[in-house]
Amino acid sequence: MDKYRKLIFKNKILIGKMRTLANKERPTYQEQTRFNSLAAEFDKNEAKILQMQAVKKMQAVTGQRKRQMTLDRREKAAAKSYRNSAAGGAVYAGQAHGKNLYLYEEVPAWVVPPGSLGAADKMLCYCMDDLKLHGLQVRWCNEFEPGDTEKPRLFPGSTTFENHTQINGCIRQQGGAVIDNTIWINFTLDPKTVPRTVAHESRHAYQAIHQKEAVNQELDALTYANQAEKAYQYFKATPGFVNVR
Repeated sequence: MDKYRKLIFKNKILIGKMRTLANKERPTYQEQTRFNSLAAEFDKNEAKILQMQAVKKMQAVTGQRKRQMTLDRREKAAAKSYRNSAAGGAVYAGQAHGKNLYLYEEVPAWVVPPGSLGAADKMLCYCMDDLKLHGLQVRWCNEFEPGDTEKPRLFPGSTTFENHTQINGCIRQQGGAVIDNTIWINFTLDPKTVPRTVAHESRHAYQAIHQKEAVNQELDALTYANQAEKAYQYFKATPGFVNVR
């Protein structure tokens, strides 16, 4: 148990002890002194907890800013190398067959903007109900940091994506099944774009599960996303009904 959780646990115990003393009809001087001592300890712990929460929040914001700056630099470098590659026929490091190579890693939900979490939750509720899908979940990804060994590649080997730009979302499928029942969404998306992306990938999941061979599966997914984006806002569902993490 880390220091933060220990302090929260201690304060829960202190509240119980203070409540017992406060409920006494005629507390003695010693009991009043004891209550004041417990209250002082509680306030001290609470101040530490608030300080830790502020530090965590600041670290999260700083981490997001650093990540976004890195992404911006890489996007510019990728665009430049692609233009050079297309013009001169050269293949640069980080590219394959003239395409920029993007690797991905999972991103924890606590760094995802709350607006994106809520939008993904509601749209997935709608799509699961509308398309009669079960057990799907939304998880979040971002460009892989090659120097960080603690963050393994999310899509290794043959599932590496080669794109001129980063993906907005995707599913991984095998034998008509969606691997891990997961729709992957790029956490850097604008919250307004998240619902449309969730609907698009939900349609791909529907195609995979029901083995629907549309003439153009991508066009089919785009058409469905357009319809879902208009309809889901009127869908009534309890937030948190589906697994968005």
